[in-house]
Amino acid sequence: MDFSKLVYAYAMSGGIGSGKSVACEILHSLGYAVIDCDQLAHQALKEKSQEIIQKFGAKIVENGKINRLKLGEIVFDSSIKRDELERIVYPVMKQKLWEECKKLEEQKKIYFVEIPLLFEKLQQFNFSHKILVYAPKALQIERVKKRNKMSEEMVEKRLQAQMDIEEKRKLADWIFENISTQEELRANILNWIKQKYT
Repeated sequence: MDFSKLVYAYAMSGGIGSGKSVACEILHSLGYAVIDCDQLAHQALKEKSQEIIQKFGAKIVENGKINRLKLGEIVFDSSIKRDELERIVYPVMKQKLWEECKKLEEQKKIYFVEIPLLFEKLQQFNFSHKILVYAPKALQIERVKKRNKMSEEMVEKRLQAQMDIEEKRKLADWIFENISTQEELRANILNWIKQKYT
């Protein structure tokens, strides 16, 4: 699967709390197709649930299903366990992503792919067009604490599992600044679209 061959795909990422999902909602509201890799990963998680339960134990099961919060606590505590989970989930998720992208390529219109760990996994997701939704680290922490009712320590753990947002900034082809309101983010996106088409 060589994602660099996809002509119309714009891969989009950010850090936790940077606002990538909000940016994707804005693009969707503007009529663009958006593939959410988190959804594909959830599907892969379901398909591989027995293998994951065998690997991580019955403690991650609640009401007969994997409790993603419990699984998250385990994998964000250990890079080894995170790698083990990715080895199970990623091949299935990648295959699903490739199939979705191939369908959209046939329409010959630009579309967006939301990939949380795009910049950490550039070898696997080698898209030619890369967008970063940017917010500085302090703002990321505040947003996630408020949104997920997490302690600062828990947010920091999740941030440590990702590449620093300033490093991602250097690898992106385009930046959508998201340091103020949703209206401002929308204006930044509309400005980018205008530049692309004029």
